[in-house]
Amino acid sequence: MDSKEEEEEFDFENMEFEIPENFLKTLYDFTGTSDKDRGFCLAYVDQAGQVRVISKAESMVVDLGLRKGIETYLTDLEDDEASMRFLGGDDDFEEDSP
Repeated sequence: MDSKEEEEEFDFENMEFEIPENFLKTLYDFTGTSDKDRGFCLAYVDQAGQVRVISKAESMVVDLGLRKGIETYLTDLEDDEASMRFLGGDDDFEEDSP
């Protein structure tokens, strides 16, 4: 079978990509020195435009820390965006019309 025939049999456009489990395990292994202090939360957009979130933490303390860190990040991001709108310094934001 030549490569052209292989391309016709495999539908690349409708293929769903998943982050390989060995990549996630490696990421997890890089996040701490023991199972008690390891954990991560990964958010990404897949090919269909859907937001995917993967998280892993062996400890409730790490899980709660991740959640609080993400909450703080999102709050800070919203505050920064509000400041930019107030100052009129960012053209990426839509202005509310009266």
